[in-house]
Amino acid sequence: MSTNDFVITLTKVRAKIIRDNTGMSEELPVLMTDGGDIRPLTKYLLEKKANGYSQSSIDKIVKSVSLLLEYLAANTDSFDHIEDLFATFTTRLYSGTIDESGYDPSGLYWLAVSSRVAKHRIRCIAKFSDYLVDVYGAKQMNPMRKATCH
Repeated sequence: MSTNDFVITLTKVRAKIIRDNTGMSEELPVLMTDGGDIRPLTKYLLEKKANGYSQSSIDKIVKSVSLLLEYLAANTDSFDHIEDLFATFTTRLYSGTIDESGYDPSGLYWLAVSSRVAKHRIRCIAKFSDYLVDVYGAKQMNPMRKATCH
């Protein structure tokens, strides 16, 4: 499979979510694909909102997951193991994806981000990965440790 065989179109939208028959709604940013929302992420965000996460924190989770999915789509044929994908993804957050001549064969054209931003994005994804493991039995992306606030 070449990188052109796996295409993902992500769109971030503000969704009005009604969870029960009261008619009360909650607004959240939701990542949409051609097949609908990324349901595990939507459920995770609803849980975070219920636990008092700020809108800014929720937006950062969505941005972090979006970047990981974009990286996966651009590099689908590069990794046999999710752990290797995650490790290289984290490296690319720090380094960016553009070489010295301004070229990026992946098509991502990411600039490097600060250590603080990269660490926060990695932490967001690690916590979401922990949720996927706990709730859906998914394979851990970063099996060395469970994400904590430290």
